[in-house]
Amino acid sequence: MRSFFLARYRQHKKHLANMAMAMAAAAGLSSNSALATSIPITNASFEINDQSSGLTPAVNYAPLNGGAQGWVTVGSGGYFLGAAAPTTAHTGAYSGYGNGASTLTEQLPLSGGLGLWAAGTYTLDGFASAFGTADQVTVTLLNGGASLGSQTSTAPPPRGVLTTPLTQLSLTILSGNPNIGSPISIRITGQLQQWYVDDISLNFTAAAVPEPGSLSLSCIGASALGLTARYRRKRLA
Repeated sequence: MRSFFLARYRQHKKHLANMAMAMAAAAGLSSNSALATSIPITNASFEINDQSSGLTPAVNYAPLNGGAQGWVTVGSGGYFLGAAAPTTAHTGAYSGYGNGASTLTEQLPLSGGLGLWAAGTYTLDGFASAFGTADQVTVTLLNGGASLGSQTSTAPPPRGVLTTPLTQLSLTILSGNPNIGSPISIRITGQLQQWYVDDISLNFTAAAVPEPGSLSLSCIGASALGLTARYRRKRLA
């Protein structure tokens, strides 16, 4: 008789454990699937209107703050056309450039709230090259002047041939982070020589929020595990 009850107890325990695991898995699968959203960047490919800036296609360099859109430079930098050099902008005719530790910076547009920090994961990508020999290009995500995350990539020569992707910068902002709601800025800088960048992109995936149904399933799964433990204590008493 004792062996009969012991066998029934083991079957019941296994059934409850399987039910708990199935419910926990269902709870995880029913969470909202977050999709990546592209965050607008003004002039992400560093294009410039030759007519409004007074440039001609034969001009290699243009000062960034003269007829520029979106980006601000500190030091020596701007737009690079490269008509007199073997140049391949990743998109359009121009790329951005800087000399040494010069910086290109943009505070993102605030329209629609996408230019404000939120809870989730940000990924920043782009393309880079360098003049002469390889250089290091660093991209940084900021709140105002405060860095929240950065990534350094090796930018190879030749100048203006923008086929090498930057190492992706990935940054996760947790719920409750004090930077949430503040403006997002991007800063790009080099180190030793002239460097070039193009097609800067920033994507955002919001933190997943469990659906009410998944929370209920989680509670049921936890209850099933509790019943298993309670039944076991009762049989051993």
